[in-house]
Amino acid sequence: MIISILLMLIYVGCSALGLTLLKMGLNNKFEFSFTAASIEMKIPILLLCGVLLYICSFLINMLVVSRFNLSYVYPISAGLIYVAIIAFSVLFLKETISSTQIIGMAAILVGIMIMNIILSDMLKRRQYRRGAE
Repeated sequence: MIISILLMLIYVGCSALGLTLLKMGLNNKFEFSFTAASIEMKIPILLLCGVLLYICSFLINMLVVSRFNLSYVYPISAGLIYVAIIAFSVLFLKETISSTQIIGMAAILVGIMIMNIILSDMLKRRQYRRGAE
């Protein structure tokens, strides 16, 4: 169980950081040109790192989804990714956040806590039933 949760947190981190690096890389000079004789691309290193991290996040997400119910893992990971992206945007992209976004993040975090309480209760019931059998 702990490994699954750790995998989900790694997925969230890779996804949010990958998207942030994609944005930072796209802000740099990205060139793509082609002629009849050749194709030329100049890809910023941040863009390349963002793509690689985002691919890693997808692969890790497949492991996470295989270990949890989709109806549980998707809302939690999407909410955590949203919060992480806002944090990374403020830190790395120097974006400002509105009070509405702060209220939304608080609501997301409260929802995640509620879902974790429900999951904890479900796991306790499952263990209790196994002990009764």
